[in-house]
Amino acid sequence: DIGGLARLENLQLDHNSISGTLPRAWDSLAALEYVFLGGTFISGTIPPEYGSLKRMVNWDLGVTSISGTLPESVIGKGGLHYVNVALTQVSGTIPHKFFKNPLDYVNFGRTSLSGTISDAIGKLDQLDHFYMEHTAVSGTLPDSIKGARRLYDLDLEGARLSGTLPPELGEMTRLDYVHFGKCVGISGTIPQTIAGLTRVDYIDLESTKAYHPQPAPLPIGLLE
Repeated sequence: DIGGLARLENLQLDHNSISGTLPRAWDSLAALEYVFLGGTFISGTIPPEYGSLKRMVNWDLGVTSISGTLPESVIGKGGLHYVNVALTQVSGTIPHKFFKNPLDYVNFGRTSLSGTISDAIGKLDQLDHFYMEHTAVSGTLPDSIKGARRLYDLDLEGARLSGTLPPELGEMTRLDYVHFGKCVGISGTIPQTIAGLTRVDYIDLESTKAYHPQPAPLPIGLLE
């Protein structure tokens, strides 16, 4: 039991055979900032009591058997930078307060999470990786996303997005990897502003209804 380690700041147990559930007693680890449990056999749900961990900035629970919903008390508290629950059994709606964290890395890919991408994503000026592929996330991609100017990887493959792609994507000049493939609800014309993404080396719009009314002004080989 590590519940008595009052000065513990970094708990790194990833990629080993540890199992069991997340102990509620960890809510007493007041100095804890980083938790790495990815690639383990941890299961059960995230205790809402972890919302008392005021210094927490990093949750890595990816590729585990974690299930249940994401407690708003834990992921909506306002200080998180890194959140990874990819390839878990997590479900439910993403709380809008989540987007009020100073996030730089988000990976919810291949979970059953739903909800929409909040307009507040435009205030995440440190966000560089955003993965929500093969989730039940729906709605449109907000034009406010242009405010996330450091974004490097944007993966929404197979999500339930709809509507058109905002022209503001063309203002996100750090983008390198853009994946909307299999988002069958995306339609309308592909914004010509995307031609301004001079650093991008991969754009996927496979199996969407987006189209160019005229020959695409995109760099050769990028559009799939």
